[in-house]
Amino acid sequence: MTLDIYKIKHLTAETSPHFFDRDTLKAFGQRMSDFRVTEVGGRIFIYCKSTNHPLGFGRGNWGYTLREFVPSTNELETVPEFEGSGARLSDVRQFLASVKEEG
Repeated sequence: MTLDIYKIKHLTAETSPHFFDRDTLKAFGQRMSDFRVTEVGGRIFIYCKSTNHPLGFGRGNWGYTLREFVPSTNELETVPEFEGSGARLSDVRQFLASVKEEG
């Protein structure tokens, strides 16, 4: 089964009801279409550019949000290496490459 971000939003509606909420996305300067879904080493990750400014809208410092989607629980888990954001796209790609090497 191929997952896209809209299917993940539907599957996580109970376990992470606010993650894809319109106000949450707006606060972090994100849109659903900005999210990328990738499967690496049997694990599913989502990532998206994000701002840390409380008002969003392109203000503040940009970084990347990265979460792991766990199909068995329909949960989005924080990736400890990316706690607190500020990660660059190159950091996300490097992390995903390391997961691929482990798998």
